[in-house]
Amino acid sequence: MLEIWKEKVSVSRAELAFFLKVICVYGAWKLVHAYLWRTPASMEAWHQQLVGYEGFYALLTARILHFLGYPSYSSGVSIIIDSQHWTYIAEHCLAIPAMVVFGFSLLLFEGKALDKAWF
Repeated sequence: MLEIWKEKVSVSRAELAFFLKVICVYGAWKLVHAYLWRTPASMEAWHQQLVGYEGFYALLTARILHFLGYPSYSSGVSIIIDSQHWTYIAEHCLAIPAMVVFGFSLLLFEGKALDKAWF
């Protein structure tokens, strides 16, 4: 029989509090996301904002690829490489929820702001 834990694992109050704070950050993001998608008008406004971010991401990525020697350029929210391959940048490519949760989780850590800035 496989035993997962032979010893009792203890969790400190600080560890549990941090875990709960991260869960609250994720929940807050979900509430903000639900707010942004509450009406067709707000969905369109959020989508237009994302298209701007996606275009910037595509432009930046295409320039980095071009700098690395790949013949590439961006057109709107697409990255074209060699005029044969292209990649469409969609909302999930931006990883906005992951950045929000990770960024705010770093802020929840105790310590100096300069130390947190390294992450």
